[in-house]
This record gives sequence, structure tokens and C-alpha cells, in this order.
Amino acid sequence: AVTAGLNSRTCLFVESSSLLIISQVSADRLNITVYGDQRHQLESGNVVRFTEIGGMTELNDREFAVNVISPSEFFINVATNSLSPYTGGGVGKQVIVSQVQSYQSMVKQLREPTIVTTDLSRPDDGQMLHLTFLALAKFRQDRGRYPEPWYVSFILSGILLGKIRCSFPFTRFSTRISIFPSFLLYFGS
Repeated sequence: AVTAGLNSRTCLFVESSSLLIISQVSADRLNITVYGDQRHQLESGNVVRFTEIGGMTELNDREFAVNVISPSEFFINVATNSLSPYTGGGVGKQVIVSQVQSYQSMVKQLREPTIVTTDLSRPDDGQMLHLTFLALAKFRQDRGRYPEPWYVSFILSGILLGKIRCSFPFTRFSTRISIFPSFLLYFGS
């Protein structure tokens, strides 16, 4: 589930948690096996809270990070010499830690874009793509529609690219970039 905050730039992501029925706990390394052919759906590092464990009551109502062994077995790092012997049963519930993610406004990103370079051999592609989308926005603003695919006069128009820089003078880039017609032809397809 995604819950938007008051200012719509902050989202709270909450997942549903797994309920695990425990069939066996080995005392040597605290390997925990879930019941039957059930899969625990956990990943190493997830947190689980245990309840109703027979015998090893020291584990009840406590949270532990898990290390996955197989789809039906995981272990927790706890010293076993201080635990009572396991007698049976138990339930584990995955504890979901909610994640809060914040975003900058679109206006701020248009003015000062945070562009991640994914291909180090072509570091300007992100900035060219940003300017190309600004060109599309300007085209739509001027003409009320997007250009047709392969609309060469739009793609190669130096006048339009000049308009972009005049229409969006607030856009700042970390380096001076050039718009290559071959990039725009590729994008236009």
C-alpha cells in the first residue's frame, strides 16, 4: 500500500507481512523450519517476531533478523546455550519496517535536474534526454499536440532547440552540453 503524505512529495510504502507457522527449531544453530510445504517468502536481513514457541520461551515476543537457508528454512543469530529446549509449535510474523521516501517538486527538478549517469561512455545522454522532453513539452504547448513520429522538421529544428533554451532559461546543467541530431532522430523513432 502507498500512502501519500500531506504535501504529496512524501510517500509511505507499507507491505503486507508474512505469517509463518513453525514446525521445527534445531537447537544447535537455531535453524527454523516452517510447517509443511509452506514457503516463508523472507530475504536475509528481514525481521521476524516470534510468539507461541513452546519451550524456547526466551524467543517469544522478540524480534530477530533472519538469514535465509532455503525457501522453507532460515536461521537467527542467537546464543543457544542460554535457551530452554524446544518442545514444539510457534508462530513467526514478519515485521515490516515502513519506508518513507521524499521527492523534490517537478519545478525544482526542471530547474536543477538530478540526472544519474548510467552509461559512462555517454555521460551527456541524460541531459540530452531532459532537453528533448522539454522540447516535446514546448512543442505541445505551442501546437496543442505532440509531434508525429519521425517528424524531422521538429527533430532537426535548431530554432526549436533555441526556443527551449529561451523558454526554459532557468534550467541549469552541471556541464555545457550539445544536442546531437542523431540522438534526436533516435529519440524521434
